[in-house]
Amino acid sequence: MLSPHAVGVTMIVIALIGLTLATWRQQRAVKLLRSRCPDLLTPIGGHVMAGMIAFLGILALLADLIVNLLNRIALTVPRNFPDGLPVPLVRNLRLHATSTRVASFASKQVAPLITR
Repeated sequence: MLSPHAVGVTMIVIALIGLTLATWRQQRAVKLLRSRCPDLLTPIGGHVMAGMIAFLGILALLADLIVNLLNRIALTVPRNFPDGLPVPLVRNLRLHATSTRVASFASKQVAPLITR
């Protein structure tokens, strides 16, 4: 079975291939029409829209590639805290720092109130 991530990347790749083939076919059709009607205006709206969609698709693939590379780098280089807990991702660094502050606050402020 494919993961949802693999399905999404596959859909982007298929869409980019389809967009490339459709643009190629459109250019061939315009060239054929131009050979029959030399005064025909060039339709650029379709090319502009295809270019924007292709740009977004390529941007999505590049973003996915960068995120995967960063996650692999972060997972292969563990970062150790003084208490010895390996934290592979940056978001876990924030969670650990927050939980440490909460535990410190609880031990200094709340514990004396409970023991009274």
